[in-house]
Amino acid sequence: MNRIFIKLPFVSGLIIAALTSLATVAIPAEIVSITVSPMATITQIKGAQARANFSVTNHGQSTIRTRIYAQDFDYDSDKGYVKIASHAQSATPYLQFSPKELVVLPGVTREVRLNITIPPSKPDGEYRVAIFTEDLTERKIVDSKSKYITIIRPQIGSIFFIAKGKITPQLSAVSVNWNPISNRPHLLLKNQGQASAYSNIDWKMMQGDVEVASHNIHGIVLQAGRERGVDLEISPTAKLTAGNYILVGEIDNKDGTIVPFSLNIDIPQK
Repeated sequence: MNRIFIKLPFVSGLIIAALTSLATVAIPAEIVSITVSPMATITQIKGAQARANFSVTNHGQSTIRTRIYAQDFDYDSDKGYVKIASHAQSATPYLQFSPKELVVLPGVTREVRLNITIPPSKPDGEYRVAIFTEDLTERKIVDSKSKYITIIRPQIGSIFFIAKGKITPQLSAVSVNWNPISNRPHLLLKNQGQASAYSNIDWKMMQGDVEVASHNIHGIVLQAGRERGVDLEISPTAKLTAGNYILVGEIDNKDGTIVPFSLNIDIPQK
């Protein structure tokens, strides 16, 4: 049989990459038995230091051995998380974390501790880093039809934004358009501030005085100085026909700041 090796990274609840150039592989849920919490952390430098932590939980039935490592990243408006080379706002040079390897028994949660020390001479602003937990156990998926064996090694990321100085986010909903590929509304969000946000969004679609769809998004990362697009989840029972609608909602920055929005959207004829 032919063999495909995939490292399967997740961050902020999204799969970063799970495709090969040879085949599309269906990933059973039981293959990924580890989770991390929280998926995103926003913290503040006090003095010259910030401390944070995250937990690693093994939901499987076998003991797992994991490797913990740091990675620099950026956010693309549509792709979301993107791995990049070192940059001026990287927290990696100032980061210490422990442990760097974990053995996690079934049903057990372990903690990873971080310490970030940024010298006072460094400029104020936001520094960032992702910490990945890689399951070193190789999982095999056998496809009897294609005769491929896919070897998967899950990696789960937790991202950290560290604020130095008095910086704040400035959030807004810029526009909404109909995505003909996903058949969903596509909302464009913007953060014009100097600090990132990990926000909740409540929204509903109105046609006249009638609510035709609603949903909430829990925990979306809006990076400082970036735009981010997101397709809104529509219930299968919602009846959206061609016409003009208004998308109304609120962005909750979890710090007491609520940003309302009201945007027009036209759904075209199919």
